[in-house]
Amino acid sequence: MFFLSVCLLAACEAKLEQPGPGTGLGEIYLTAPAGSMSVSVELDGLWRVWAEEDWISLDVNGRDGYGAFTFSWSSNESDFSESRVTRLGHIVIQSIPDMRSDTLYIRQQGTPDGHDYVTRLSGGYIGIPDISQKRVDALYLNAEDMSMEEIAGMAEEVDLAAVICPDASTASMLATAYPGKSAFKDRLLFLSMSRDVEPVSSSDDPMSLAVSMDGVNYVLADFGKDPADRLAQIRALLDSGYNVPGASARWVIGGSFYYASVMEAGYPDTPSWYPASLHDDAFAADLYAWDNNLVDCIWMVNRGWTPTYSDAQGEWRADYVYASGTVWNSMTDVTLMTDMDHLSHTPVRFTLKY
Repeated sequence: MFFLSVCLLAACEAKLEQPGPGTGLGEIYLTAPAGSMSVSVELDGLWRVWAEEDWISLDVNGRDGYGAFTFSWSSNESDFSESRVTRLGHIVIQSIPDMRSDTLYIRQQGTPDGHDYVTRLSGGYIGIPDISQKRVDALYLNAEDMSMEEIAGMAEEVDLAAVICPDASTASMLATAYPGKSAFKDRLLFLSMSRDVEPVSSSDDPMSLAVSMDGVNYVLADFGKDPADRLAQIRALLDSGYNVPGASARWVIGGSFYYASVMEAGYPDTPSWYPASLHDDAFAADLYAWDNNLVDCIWMVNRGWTPTYSDAQGEWRADYVYASGTVWNSMTDVTLMTDMDHLSHTPVRFTLKY
């Protein structure tokens, strides 16, 4: 009986020594690439720290008094073969004198899901470096049947609008109305109501215009509806900037290309008239873009038959937004604005954080 009493007393004491539930220390938002970050901790006495998930690793398991730890995270980047979801991790900080365990949440971006995650800290004893990120809300818009006022109204809603205007005079007038915030070539227009837009290059065949804003190159092109050699057009477009030796690695390339998406063949809702063989010449231009390490952002999010345009043949996708790998994995949202069904082309809106 005495032995049992001692065991029960020891068990009760051990139970009392277990740290009580603490509070949330906030959430740190991370983009998809791998990285590391130091967190300062201002606690008196011993404290312990560990991660609950294996994609997070720490350099120490604790400190005595004021100190810091560094946590590292693995890549959560996606490509055409793998779509990784946004994930949530937990770092537990346990104060030994207070017998309390608090949790710091770590959220890492995956494939764009439309949520606007941000870093918010609520624990008074932790600190992190300034991790403010650039954010760009952008719009690719074929406005062939829109008025100048409608175009300006949509441009006001984003940081950057890439617009194929109804005609050259519309593009010129809008560019003149926003000096220093715009660039245009013929019917092509880049417009930003809030930031400086720097023209980079342009081409005539196919018609294209490139600008730089906040470290990213944006290309807008219109291949035209008339029959043409689409493979030659995409080659010329990429050779005019993207494939130039020494060019930046950050690119968004989009517009109305009027060729078939190889990734949209074979779905249950794919029309019978659509090419079925992946070796069909209709897919050559799209395959060339993929072979040049460009990611079709619309397909990556929708993963299915996604029309953006209709003509005598029917509904199909004539519009594209490609991104280089680095930029693709900085996208947090890619949305087809299907509610604007009065337009002949469906606008594409997306958000970058980097």
